[in-house]
Amino acid sequence: MIRTPFAQIRVTTSADSVLIAFSGELDHSLTEEFTPIPAALKASGLPVRVDLSEVTFFGAWAVRALLALRAAAPGGVFTVLADSDAVRRTVVASGVTDLVPLVGSTAL
Repeated sequence: MIRTPFAQIRVTTSADSVLIAFSGELDHSLTEEFTPIPAALKASGLPVRVDLSEVTFFGAWAVRALLALRAAAPGGVFTVLADSDAVRRTVVASGVTDLVPLVGSTAL
C-alpha cells in the first residue's frame, strides 16, 4: 500500500486479476509512487481492474495515469469502477470515455 498525505494506492493481486484501488486526491504529487505500477501490471499478465470509487479529486495527471494503466493492461483487459462524480466529470471532459469506459459499483 502506498500512502501520501492526501491519497492512497492499494494494489492487490489475485489468481485472476490485479485490482488497483485509489482513494483521496489524485494529482501530480503521486508521480513517483505511481511510476512503477504500469510496468508491474504488464509483467503480471493479468486483467486489470481499477477502483476509483473513493477518489475525491481527479485532475489531468490522473487521466494520464489512467491511460497509462490501460496501455499496460495485458490484452487490453481493463475495467474502471468510477462511482465518484469527480472522476466521471474529468474523464468525460477529457474526451477519453471511449478509451476508458467507466462502470458502476456492481461490475467489480
